[in-house]
Amino acid sequence: MTSRAAADLPDMARARNFSATDAKAKLGEVIDLVAAGGVATITRRGRQRFALLRLETVEALLTMARDHELDFLGKRYDDLVACMQSAESKAAVDALFTADAQQVGAASTHVAAPKT
Repeated sequence: MTSRAAADLPDMARARNFSATDAKAKLGEVIDLVAAGGVATITRRGRQRFALLRLETVEALLTMARDHELDFLGKRYDDLVACMQSAESKAAVDALFTADAQQVGAASTHVAAPKT
């Protein structure tokens, strides 16, 4: 399944609303609407509660969500790498590797000390 652009997804503003009772009575009509690429929403107690979509649409939405998450994680990784490569981070690493045991011990107790 290839990823679909957001522009190819159905327009929820054009969804056709059915009460739960009507959806049961008009199941064939609901299926035909969804099969043609439309969206059917089902209301319960006057509020939209469910949306019926084609399986391909659901798969496209899930793919887009995964792609978005991967893009977000990739950007976060790039930001962390950039931070680690900053002059301040390089200086901290240099200080760590040139520190003696007493300096390392003092730094670790400072970090582990409870914050007030």
